[in-house]
Amino acid sequence: MTSSDPESCAQVFARLEDWVDRELSVDDLGRIEQHLRSCALCASEFHFEEDVTRAVRAQAQRIRLPQGLQERLQALLAAAAPEPPAE
Repeated sequence: MTSSDPESCAQVFARLEDWVDRELSVDDLGRIEQHLRSCALCASEFHFEEDVTRAVRAQAQRIRLPQGLQERLQALLAAAAPEPPAE
């Protein structure tokens, strides 16, 4: 399982974060998965990144937020949001 098209590898690696975060269209996901089936190097890197992301997410879910932090963050985000255009 090796790839003979290095440009495809570069294109696939450019979408690595989107793939890990599951932010790809169905078509893009299919193309990347097809490439990963034929390229051991990309498949290895993608699966490593996915494992790291999964481990970080699992650890983050175990962390308790200090009381009131979520509300303060939401208030800060709301204050920083741009005003909707006047009609």
